[in-house]
Amino acid sequence: MIAERLNEVREVIRRAALKTGRNEADVRLMAVTKGVSAVTIVEAVHLGQFLFGENYMQEGCAKIEDVRMLLADEALFSRIEWHFIGHLQTNKARQAPGRFHCLETLDSLDLACGLNRRCEAMNTHLDVLVQVNIGGDPAKNGLAPGELPDFLQKMQPLSRVFVRGLMTITPYSEDLEQVRLWYRALRRLRDDMQDRFGTLRLAELSMGMSHDFAVAVEEGATIVRVGTAIFGERL
Repeated sequence: MIAERLNEVREVIRRAALKTGRNEADVRLMAVTKGVSAVTIVEAVHLGQFLFGENYMQEGCAKIEDVRMLLADEALFSRIEWHFIGHLQTNKARQAPGRFHCLETLDSLDLACGLNRRCEAMNTHLDVLVQVNIGGDPAKNGLAPGELPDFLQKMQPLSRVFVRGLMTITPYSEDLEQVRLWYRALRRLRDDMQDRFGTLRLAELSMGMSHDFAVAVEEGATIVRVGTAIFGERL
């Protein structure tokens, strides 16, 4: 079933990219593995899936080590890219560097500074995406669009934490044209910030989930976060 679902999702991405004249290779599929076992992740790896997103730090850290042991192939394991896509509390920030390649939910300067200090201590670095609450949903985390310029300005002195783009989680809506407007707004905001901060390379737009990722691709997503459409409903 996972093989079939992965192929179906990849085909939707391909069609959405072609529809808007994009290269499908410019869109990466992230398999969201909250509640998914390490055994299932290994199955997905053998099917050619190498980008995974975890929502909870403790679960994610344990699962990364379990996948390493189950694969028993360090070269194959090294191809996996792990993103943290949940809300990260400052007191757990020290666990991200060295385990995760990217934190997609940065919306706090204190958190960024804590991550930077930890990276300095470990002589490593961490890529981040800044989470923007583009839909103005009070139930969602993220910066308001108007807060982004000042935040990016304050991020520039950090030497170990690198902003690679923007991420959003929109309010859930069955109205895909409304969702489209939010994704379009994030893309335009990214373009504006790229023009304003020429030294930054804001290449990534992480947006779109199982029910609306095709629209996200049409509006410029470079990463789509898909869980249910691949692994089915989870508790």
